[in-house]
Amino acid sequence: MKEQQECRSVVTWFLVFFADFVVTFVMLLPSRSFWYSGVLFNSLAVLALASHLRTMLTDPGAVPKGNATEKYMESLQLKPGEVICKCPKCCSIKPERAHHCRSE
Repeated sequence: MKEQQECRSVVTWFLVFFADFVVTFVMLLPSRSFWYSGVLFNSLAVLALASHLRTMLTDPGAVPKGNATEKYMESLQLKPGEVICKCPKCCSIKPERAHHCRSE
């Protein structure tokens, strides 16, 4: 699975660099509006790559184990009729539509 993620990242970066090359050298350099459009496009491309890199390197976190206690459930101030699922295996609040702990 990790190899697929790395491959997708390489493909994504290749496509962004290829698009940057095409826009810069094929479309903008022959025209006179290189400084305005080129700087804007390259700035947006750098921001896109920085966002992608930050997303790749940020830990997504985890569901805290054992947080489905009565005291914690009362502190959530749930609306009437709102349902929270609890994992019977690890006693944690289960994210919606999740197969938590492979118990289901």
